Amino acid sequence: MCPCKRQHQRGLVMLAGLVSLFLAPCLAAHPADITPLRIQIQPQRVDLRFTLTLLTLGRMANLDPDGDHQLSPQELEASQGPMMAFLQKHVLLKINDQPVTLGEIVRFEPLWPPAPSVDLREMDRAVDVTFQLTTSEVVANLWMEFAGFPQLGEAASIQATYEQGELLTQVPFTPGEPDYLYDTGFAVESLFQPAAAPAPSVPASTAWTVRILPGVTTLLFLIITWNLVKTVAGLVRKRRKGDPPSSP
Repeated sequence: MCPCKRQHQRGLVMLAGLVSLFLAPCLAAHPADITPLRIQIQPQRVDLRFTLTLLTLGRMANLDPDGDHQLSPQELEASQGPMMAFLQKHVLLKINDQPVTLGEIVRFEPLWPPAPSVDLREMDRAVDVTFQLTTSEVVANLWMEFAGFPQLGEAASIQATYEQGELLTQVPFTPGEPDYLYDTGFAVESLFQPAAAPAPSVPASTAWTVRILPGVTTLLFLIITWNLVKTVAGLVRKRRKGDPPSSP
């Protein structure tokens, strides 16, 4: 074989290897592998809204038990239990460094118009699933780890957005970086809140006046009554002195 031809073939092999090396991540990754997650944080409440594609949901639960490649409303409803169990097991949470569960589902809604069924091969169709946690303490920090990447695949990722008032913080969760600690700042804010104004106190002089006033009133009443009695008695005595003597 001609050396130049052999060299040309070797170059083609190397080029093919480089192309496959650079295209492998692109071919492995798919938009359906990305799970948006919205985390709304309030002082005593956390809402987590997962937007799960059919590709991701199908790795958590069996969406096609009859094998017809169609997803009926009944099959979607039946997937809710296994999906919830998967997320409860693999989404690890701590609030204020204390482990908590994911909570209960408050919303489970497909993001497509009502239909008798949808094609499972349309993998970019998605379902919104919202969990809600409430706590008696102020949420000072929230730690989350997603331990389900081995089941979802190495190309899977969770694109989380922490929403706290008008503040938005985007954090990706990947197999290489599966956890994140979010500090809310609520605990610091509570330290600087103004204390409640104390109830107005009654001045000492007013307090003494309030205590003495009933006694003074009673004393004045007795004095006036006594003077009135004396006056009436004096008038009676004077009248008796001026009366003509009675006949024997």
